[in-house]
Amino acid sequence: MLAPLALRKWSAMFLNKANTSKPEADPGPISGDAWTEACLNPSSWWNGMHQVVSDAFIWWGSYEVFVDPIRELEKNFKAGWADGGGDPSRAMFLESAKEAHVGPIVDTMIPGAKKGNAQDGIKEWFKGQLQQ
Repeated sequence: MLAPLALRKWSAMFLNKANTSKPEADPGPISGDAWTEACLNPSSWWNGMHQVVSDAFIWWGSYEVFVDPIRELEKNFKAGWADGGGDPSRAMFLESAKEAHVGPIVDTMIPGAKKGNAQDGIKEWFKGQLQQ
């Protein structure tokens, strides 16, 4: 579980925006840059990405703490990928209902846990990569 206060404090520390005399103090809302918050980039930022990586797969769960930024990233990434000449079918985004940030990992660690569709989606994507 990630509480908003913890996310703000850790983000400020990571981005070197924390109060140096009181790094544990609540910094309030902060934002990153194109490299730390990929969802902030316009679609044009992703043009040519298909020349860097041939395929992209991004998974998240609907209970993911970062669900809104990931959905924004999906929209901009896919548009930039396609506008830059990439095959849209090679940029796959998969959202799993009722899954959390670590769902696919936890599902494999808890004895008897039911495998979710995240596991199937990830497995199918990797199988497709091996068949290319």
